[in-house]
Amino acid sequence: MTDKSKRLKANDVFAESHNPFVPRTSSFSEAFPSIKSIRVEIEEFDYGDFVGSSIYTQGNLSQFINCKNPSCYNGGFNVGELIHSMEYEKQTEREFEAECQGYEGSPKGKRRTGSCEHTFNVKIKISYLESTN
Repeated sequence: MTDKSKRLKANDVFAESHNPFVPRTSSFSEAFPSIKSIRVEIEEFDYGDFVGSSIYTQGNLSQFINCKNPSCYNGGFNVGELIHSMEYEKQTEREFEAECQGYEGSPKGKRRTGSCEHTFNVKIKISYLESTN
């Protein structure tokens, strides 16, 4: 059971969900079997002001990248969906901007006061395993 006074981020909400159409895996290589290595670079902004940066690899990457806004609930964006798309198309690089899916609200999260205004500049680089065909 989670502490309801804590503002859950996107990964927390995903971890607590029970969707039978979204399979769960215990490892990156199980989720993305053809990817040899990956590097995801994130720069986060709040109304255009730089908040911070993060780098993820297969060792610390998860389905969602969390928002750093302490007032945001369910904040972040779904990077796993983008990686699946890249893997399917065998893309090796992609750059894009993502918006936070979360919202700001009252301290207990019962009243929404507006969308979170954080954005993310994202660079993904993937190398693939050699095909055995």
